Amino acid sequence: MFGIRIISKSKLNELKAAAAVAMAIVPTETAKAVLALKQTKIGEAVAIDIEAMSSKSMTGAEKFEAVLSNTIPLVVEFLTDGGLNAALDEVEDIGRALVQSIFNDFKWNAAGKLAKAILRLVGLG
Repeated sequence: MFGIRIISKSKLNELKAAAAVAMAIVPTETAKAVLALKQTKIGEAVAIDIEAMSSKSMTGAEKFEAVLSNTIPLVVEFLTDGGLNAALDEVEDIGRALVQSIFNDFKWNAAGKLAKAILRLVGLG
């Protein structure tokens, strides 16, 4: 069953390239945290906030910042309740990623179809 296999240099390079693609797609710790937060009441609050902001006469960037300013304190409170101390500026990147991810879910249903197509193209779907 196990043994030494000799493969060509081109096949080895193909395997290395495939491994690099797979490693690039593996979710980061931040992406995992965002996914987890989306499943909490914070995710629900962000979605409600995004929907409420969608009818406001503001630029997209202004809407994003408004939702973010409401989201960061929720994340800080969540962390504090979990026994972690975090300053507002320490959670800003995760808050931004969370708001962007939920916005993408809210606005771009077609992105899910595109994501599935991309996963099929790279052999992961």
